Amino acid sequence: MALLNSSIAMDRHLEVLHVHQSGGLLIGAGSLTGRLWTGSFWFFDNPENAPDAEKCAVGMHVESGVTDLQWINDYLIISGYDSGGINIWKFTEDLQTVNPIYHAFEHDDMVKSLSVAQGGAAAVSGGYDCRIKVWDIEEQQSSNTFQGHSDAITCVACHPRDSSVFLSSSQDGNILLWDTRNPKPAQLIEKAPPSLITTCLSWQPDNEWEFAMGDEFGTIVGLDLRQSGTATYTLKPHTRSVHKVAFDTKRPNFLASVSEDCSVVVTELNPSGVREIYRDTSHTDFVRGVSWCQTTEFLYTCGWDSTVKSHDMKGRSEEGMAVEVNGVVQNNVESYSDKVKCVGKS
Repeated sequence: MALLNSSIAMDRHLEVLHVHQSGGLLIGAGSLTGRLWTGSFWFFDNPENAPDAEKCAVGMHVESGVTDLQWINDYLIISGYDSGGINIWKFTEDLQTVNPIYHAFEHDDMVKSLSVAQGGAAAVSGGYDCRIKVWDIEEQQSSNTFQGHSDAITCVACHPRDSSVFLSSSQDGNILLWDTRNPKPAQLIEKAPPSLITTCLSWQPDNEWEFAMGDEFGTIVGLDLRQSGTATYTLKPHTRSVHKVAFDTKRPNFLASVSEDCSVVVTELNPSGVREIYRDTSHTDFVRGVSWCQTTEFLYTCGWDSTVKSHDMKGRSEEGMAVEVNGVVQNNVESYSDKVKCVGKS
């Protein structure tokens, strides 16, 4: 991919962010207005400097909007674009320089979601062309193409332990479980709850059978594959579409969610009950990215309001508030989901 002039300018619409194991912050952005829909990504040694482009360690402008990106390992990232392309990039050891090492256009529409398999040997992409592609990172080529959905892919999520297994969701309403070792790799999760569109997925890090899904109505559902996709909990923390859900790998019972209602919510999942332990409504436009830091107690979010927010989760487990679970508000305390006010502008 040809690179545009890397001038010091951050695109307005912050789409995705991921914390590096060192504590640095990687951000992907796009410009969704104007004559050209371009994009960029940026790495900050200190996440508190984001999104000030003048304080970034490295930034790169690209010819298409960045729709998703993921760390493959400490020095490699994979990025997807609204043009249907993907890139693999390599950072130098000091994380001060980045160069492209592979590029391909194999989706016929926007790349909506990327996920890296356990171990970093493969990655999965899902696009609005209804196709899912598996990428061999070492060989720098696609190794499989699947078309199990009849509408645009909304999310792909690789299993945290098994590199051959991943989930996919689509605007066709289905959630599929894939195992690339099988002749017929896709399995429909039979008892997925009735939802018009599943928008996001996240595996629970300490449980190889359970995952969370968010939908366009602001609902989050926990599903257990051992019970044919039976719902283990149903939450309603948001009033608009859930854009991403993310478990904390240090505290696997902490589930963060971000939404088009401009809110950030953290829910604590325990056998004894489910509690909303944090809510932030300081974003003024759609919240798009969410990532946990593994070296601190912070959660980071970004959105179309051109801001990056840090959320201190220290001690939150002891606080908490009641939350609506399976239609019942626990502990007889009112639900907070109807108090979110956000116009949401693009």
